[in-house]
Amino acid sequence: LSVVVSNAKGGAPESSTGTTALVINSAGVVSIPSGIELGSGVDGTAANTLDDYEEGNCTIQYSDGSTSLGSANTAKYTKVGRLVTVNGYINVVNIDALTDNQSIRLVGFPFTNATETTFPIMTRYLNSPDATHNVVGYFGGNGTHAYIYYMKDNGAYESAKVSSVSNTNDLYFGVTYTTS
Repeated sequence: LSVVVSNAKGGAPESSTGTTALVINSAGVVSIPSGIELGSGVDGTAANTLDDYEEGNCTIQYSDGSTSLGSANTAKYTKVGRLVTVNGYINVVNIDALTDNQSIRLVGFPFTNATETTFPIMTRYLNSPDATHNVVGYFGGNGTHAYIYYMKDNGAYESAKVSSVSNTNDLYFGVTYTTS
């Protein structure tokens, strides 16, 4: 049994454009193709319409800007509207295949980041400079890759280079960012 609901104009179970406005299937799953409007009544304000939800897997890997690698990569994402959350793990295999003096990148994020974002990471076997207090991920605006940065005691920061990552390195991360 499925229930189909028409638009506010009544009549046949179709909107004025000829598409179904709402479906509730026999398992209780509700499908609203045009989205759900929140907080503004029924005035059709696009800014208040939740019209995008997605879950999936992605492969986040280390890169030097031209080559990507990593094994046992497990990353899952959830996208609600423009907000994306990605949680994952990278295990390095053969880091020597990347160019030592290049900044290490995390590549493979499922959506382009709209604004700059920093995020926590947990890693081991990363050779950080003296006086490093903190290691973070940095996701620049308008991109699909992030960098690893060292935060030092004098307030300076620098990007981690490929040469600082060992072949036994692993990295856990979680980042929430806004997409355009």
